[in-house]
Amino acid sequence: MFRNLAFALTLMASLSCVQANAAETVQNATTARFEKNEPFSVHTAMRVIYGQTDENDASFFKPEFKPRGPYEIPEELIGTMLVASPVAYKELEESGTKKVYMVTSAIPAEGKFFCRICYPVLGLFVFEHRDGRWGLTVYDKDLVILGGYGSSPEVAFVQIGPSRWAVAFTKSDAHLGHNYFWVVLYAVEGGAISEVFEGLTFDEYDGDETDCTFGPSYRYDVDLFTVHSSGDYYGIKSATKGTIPQGANACLPSVAVSKEEYFQYDTKLRKYVPAQMTEEIGPVVPLGEHKREKGGG
Repeated sequence: MFRNLAFALTLMASLSCVQANAAETVQNATTARFEKNEPFSVHTAMRVIYGQTDENDASFFKPEFKPRGPYEIPEELIGTMLVASPVAYKELEESGTKKVYMVTSAIPAEGKFFCRICYPVLGLFVFEHRDGRWGLTVYDKDLVILGGYGSSPEVAFVQIGPSRWAVAFTKSDAHLGHNYFWVVLYAVEGGAISEVFEGLTFDEYDGDETDCTFGPSYRYDVDLFTVHSSGDYYGIKSATKGTIPQGANACLPSVAVSKEEYFQYDTKLRKYVPAQMTEEIGPVVPLGEHKREKGGG
């Protein structure tokens, strides 16, 4: 989406910064577990994931990172004991199985961690209810570094198929004249977590039409929708309106834009890719208006 806006997308990538190691196997988790017929609770879930937790559901661990791209991991996070807290969770059902998707956020246990590029470490976990007991089946306590000022991005759980769900992180930032929002979707396929979609939802640039060094001002909104269709995964449709720059030439004025794009899930690539619009057989549901889901137990 707007791949010609190299500057804006570079900024976006620099904020998401680092993809941590791939989803760890559940065998890396602790020996703690839910008792049979015990209802799901965040407190017990944190103990299952991290081995210990306090009365505030805070747990401690050291992450093992695998950097993505040219961006460096903030030095405050390297070799540092982190304190993880629950951010959001949702009880749902996939393929007839009751599940809980849960997100945690971790920051250094000591010292100040409050700046624009102070990204917390986000974890994603899936519990399944089988034979009367909740069990941890997907485990990644350092999935990605994302957010700012020590706080996690907004979190929502989005249905992307008749029996498929994704976790959506929505982030906003203002930097070098840009004010923008973007959304990142993570989904679980075959026990592995994949980043399946990423795109800007708003970009505003306070430029200078009289100076080619800065380029012209522009502003556009991108509304995102899930399009109910046949198959295991819904489509995603984007509707863009506003003004955008004319390519890389900063001396040209911005131009009006109004267009729609459509994306389908590619099972081999495990992500959404541009595609031709297919027949809509159900509702078109807004995806961009994310609300923080409940946290705590």
